[in-house]
Amino acid sequence: MLITRNSEALAVLSDPLRAPAPVEAGAPRGTLAWLRGQVSRFASGAAHAERRAAVTAVLDRLDPHVLRQAAARLRHEPPERVAVLVLGAALGVEDLETLAGQVAAAARGYLSGEADAEADAAVAELIGRLPIAELTVLLQAHAATGALLAAAAGRDLDEVLRDDPPVRVLRREGVEIDVPAANQDGPCLTFGYGPRACPGQPHARAIAEGWLSR
Repeated sequence: MLITRNSEALAVLSDPLRAPAPVEAGAPRGTLAWLRGQVSRFASGAAHAERRAAVTAVLDRLDPHVLRQAAARLRHEPPERVAVLVLGAALGVEDLETLAGQVAAAARGYLSGEADAEADAAVAELIGRLPIAELTVLLQAHAATGALLAAAAGRDLDEVLRDDPPVRVLRREGVEIDVPAANQDGPCLTFGYGPRACPGQPHARAIAEGWLSR
């Protein structure tokens, strides 16, 4: 079912029992399919709460003001690289170039589950370098923040978040929410709403504001 009205979208997103479709269990450790089974995005109940708390703890260590300043220094970088470079540095990663390549490879199938050998190899390397909660932050931020930066260049950021968001469809089991449509008659849902709202909203905005300040 496709939802386009804000009130109906709010009802779905407020329901703690509504979750994205779960991933299939039993994938070999170190593959993208296995990683998708370890993150908060595709979990429900107590597992979701525990994993989300771990991600929130990572984000609590990252000062949005510092991220904004770091992003401003990367205004020469293409938008798809900025979030990983800023966040990776803030997390203490030294080899940022390698990290950026590995996250890009893994992120291609992170939401869809469409993995390939390159994605699996990237995940195998990443889980040896960073905890799952930190990888979650990087993978969640990579495509969405890159798309936001690309769309917002030369435009008002709030307008882009409302009318041309980087994530255009929010999926819950049996339901798809048309985010640009739902944003027109109520609160902006670009960062979600309710128990699964994106905890990294201030961080994403800070990175965008820094990179766009040119």
